[in-house]
Amino acid sequence: MPLQSVTPGEVFTVRVYKAFNQFLWANTYEIVAVGNEPNAGETFWQDVASKFVNLEREIHFNFIRIDRVVISSYVPDSLPYNPTSFISLPSGLFGQYPVSFEPVPASLCMLVRKNVTFGRDGRNLYRGTIREDDMVGSFPEATLSPTRRTNVQNVFNAFYTDFFTNTIFNICMASGNPNPTNIRQVTNFVVEAKIVSKKTNNRYFKRNPGVPSPD
Repeated sequence: MPLQSVTPGEVFTVRVYKAFNQFLWANTYEIVAVGNEPNAGETFWQDVASKFVNLEREIHFNFIRIDRVVISSYVPDSLPYNPTSFISLPSGLFGQYPVSFEPVPASLCMLVRKNVTFGRDGRNLYRGTIREDDMVGSFPEATLSPTRRTNVQNVFNAFYTDFFTNTIFNICMASGNPNPTNIRQVTNFVVEAKIVSKKTNNRYFKRNPGVPSPD
């Protein structure tokens, strides 16, 4: 499915790449169209991408670069790739969370749940978002401080409301291969107290084999 036009029910993958020196990683979202756009050019997709860039800038450290956003169709059109099945939009903007205290290692991630009405919730893990003063407790594990949770929760709430109101998309979780047979709307994002340890060399998940890898 090419990106030049959008019809209701179409699902797209949004992948936001971050970089620090040679370390590159990504977070992934899925969106489903609830309206029509017969002429979805670069400006249209840039408006969508900018909402995710602004979201992630607010929660990431100010030394982390939001490198680019890649938006692709859920269903791969051809191999090795169809150039109209994805768009790569450079950002180059940096995060906005100040490093006034020591940042914790990139392996320690903030956990944000994507709530849905039926079935299991989804979750995103965010590296480069936690300082030492953002953690409370000790043995057996530290958790995210109530202050940091509240601040980040407010960021996600504002993003969700804006995205739902000012785009023709909903945030969703989709499954099925090659076509999405189960599409569940994300009802809200919830910042959890739990801090998750995740290796920094894990492979990112690439649904569409036509989308270029980050390196």
